[in-house]
Amino acid sequence: MLKLYESMERRYAREQETHDDIHAKLQEHEVQVSDLLVDKEWWTSSEQAAKKQVERQETRFKEEIHMLQLQSEKADFDCGSNGAEFGS
Repeated sequence: MLKLYESMERRYAREQETHDDIHAKLQEHEVQVSDLLVDKEWWTSSEQAAKKQVERQETRFKEEIHMLQLQSEKADFDCGSNGAEFGS
């Protein structure tokens, strides 16, 4: 009976050690997941900020293009009016 008890005790110790090892690995993986989630959040935030910046620049460029088109049309009109006066 003593041999059975010792055998069971050794088996229990091995199982406990295996459990402890697996638990430690699980904790390591949980830390890695947590770190990756923080990184993902940072990248997502950075991506959103970059998209907003691009949208602002695009709007500003479109406004500048529109103003340049208006100036060009006005210059063409002014040149056309002056040319008509000279031709008279």
